[in-house]
Amino acid sequence: MSRTGPPAPADRVNPHAGEAAVFLDRWVRRTGLLPSFSAQQRLRRAGCVELAARAVPDAGGERLRRVAVWFVWFFALDDRDGHGGPGPFTDPFADPQAELLPCLPLDAGRTPPPRTARQRALAEVWRMTAPAMSLAWRQRFVADFRTFLDRRYGPYGPVTAPVPALGAAARGPLPGLVEYAARCEVPGNVRDLPSFRVVQAAAGDVLAGLHGLRVPGARTPRAAPDGDGHAHEARLEGFCSALAELRQGVAAGDFPVEDVAAVAAHAVALESWLAGHLAWALRGGPGPGPGGTARGPAHGRRLSLVEDAASPRGVFDVLRPRRPVPPPAPSTGGGTEALQGGRP
Repeated sequence: MSRTGPPAPADRVNPHAGEAAVFLDRWVRRTGLLPSFSAQQRLRRAGCVELAARAVPDAGGERLRRVAVWFVWFFALDDRDGHGGPGPFTDPFADPQAELLPCLPLDAGRTPPPRTARQRALAEVWRMTAPAMSLAWRQRFVADFRTFLDRRYGPYGPVTAPVPALGAAARGPLPGLVEYAARCEVPGNVRDLPSFRVVQAAAGDVLAGLHGLRVPGARTPRAAPDGDGHAHEARLEGFCSALAELRQGVAAGDFPVEDVAAVAAHAVALESWLAGHLAWALRGGPGPGPGGTARGPAHGRRLSLVEDAASPRGVFDVLRPRRPVPPPAPSTGGGTEALQGGRP
């Protein structure tokens, strides 16, 4: 194993973050997912591009954009539901599975005509990502998405207080995006290993805790006087131990060379994924910190991508709402002032 302790918060940011921010600005406007200026401001404060850029620092620009689009879709789900802002849960689905699952066809083909912006955006991001997946991978992803809907809204209809979308998706479908960002599908014979399932569960526990979803029965080494800090450390250590066992088991087993390489690539991508989520959470991502506690040491002075990526105007400046420029005021003085709205 490359290290003995839990993954440290990563300061690496994907160099294509600025391009992803520009793309997302256009995408949310075109799909109507976040139509209002205030919603786009909330998106800018949420740091979805930062989360993606830290979670997949080595991904190419295209894959980064698509991972970021998934994060934005989950953010918009919270925003539309009223969970991410003040006020009660105001916009429940009548039937979440009936409304959203048809947007994820296994053949990545045509979808029913969307009735809502949520459906339109989900169908579009699925068309972006599904072609890179095998049929078995798509089946797993859709099954995980169904589980996500049950975990968030309940299997028997909408609930009055849904858990945060990213927290509910931590055990699925978010793990599928790790493989997508790494451009490497985990082979089926490795996926069937008990040690692999333990790694996936441990990673899901870490992410769920980071995104404000309390993990029932968390294994804590001792009482945590400072909230769930010790529980969070225990989850990270549990993940590292599980990943070490998986690596050792695959290296010692009778696996083809390409399967061993795939596991190695997935392990590195998963470590970067968790380290990026941790760095984002400690820098003050939206919502409560691990276990519902306050954010980490950087709470209240969150580092945005404006400071992380080199850009003439800053990454998130493109997400700031723009008011239309008024036409030049007519001038009675003539000359060049008339062409400049009466200003010298």
